[in-house]
Amino acid sequence: MKKTILTGLTLALTALFSIGLLSAADKPGLSAKKARAAAVVATLLPPELNRSLNLIPNDAVIAGFINVEAITKGKLFSEIMKTLELDWETLLAATGGKKEDADACSLFYVKLKPQTAEAAASPIPAFEIGGAVVYKQSNVVSEQFAKSAEDIKNSMGGLDQDACEGAKVEKIKIGDKDAFMISLPAQNMTVISIAAAKNIVQFRVFFNTAPVKELIPARGGITQLSSSLDLGSAFSFALDATQARAIAGEIQDDAVLQTVQFASCSITEKAKGLALVFRVTATNADGVQLIKTQIDAALAGLKDDPSFGTIAGKTTVTVEKGTDVVVRSFIPSEFIIENLQMLGAMQQDAGEPAPAPAE
Repeated sequence: MKKTILTGLTLALTALFSIGLLSAADKPGLSAKKARAAAVVATLLPPELNRSLNLIPNDAVIAGFINVEAITKGKLFSEIMKTLELDWETLLAATGGKKEDADACSLFYVKLKPQTAEAAASPIPAFEIGGAVVYKQSNVVSEQFAKSAEDIKNSMGGLDQDACEGAKVEKIKIGDKDAFMISLPAQNMTVISIAAAKNIVQFRVFFNTAPVKELIPARGGITQLSSSLDLGSAFSFALDATQARAIAGEIQDDAVLQTVQFASCSITEKAKGLALVFRVTATNADGVQLIKTQIDAALAGLKDDPSFGTIAGKTTVTVEKGTDVVVRSFIPSEFIIENLQMLGAMQQDAGEPAPAPAE
């Protein structure tokens, strides 16, 4: 159970890991105070992280960033672990992990691939999730890639056995870089992890498509999608709505969605909860008004909901730069913990096993 939970956390963090870091100090119109704050934040992050931004390709639909260290060392994370009766150090030890393994930041992207026969027979399309994890400690990468393929396969013991049926782990070279390739035929999935530098691991995960055994090609600069991300947050993601519309043809006739260029969200832990910022960039002034009207209507409906009314009442919706609709909200830690406790109680009532207590 513990290995399953840790694996889930690791995969989620790796996926979340990946959102682009753009120095807030470079944004036009930023106040001197915010610029100084952004500069301080930037000094706390690995310098290689900014340089990894150019790994996000032009045709990425989603980009993301996560500061794992900020999350796992935050007060809310500790409270959530206690609520779930889990212990972080015990979970790390269960898979041979260490605290410094979580002292990292990461970028990721999601890129759709050409349709394949496997994708046609699958409920999910062919796509790639890629990115880079940047560690603060340079020894973490060397220790990871000193392991054998058998060591890696043995560490997968907590995963669903049906999903891992026929799994194959290979230790390979990509150029002059050490790498692991994990094939999960039952899932039509291949994971490639590459020791790209002394404190950087690149990852490429392929679903319903053939793997590409190469380092992620670096671009000459960062994309507009990457520049929609928030450097100072614990977690952020951005969506290229233009590309998303091209994929999901069923929303083409929606007048509101037709006006959206980019959408982004960032989450930052504060003393008593999570600060949320959601930003939608529209193509024109009419689109801005359509988007704001729809968001205002949704919030008005939530204000009468006993569960979300307090949060909705403190949420603001503003227009910035003439093109951006910005929603700012705050979710108290107590609200999150209470809902986790309610979910746990519902699972027990439904006969599902409760999380195993920490040893």
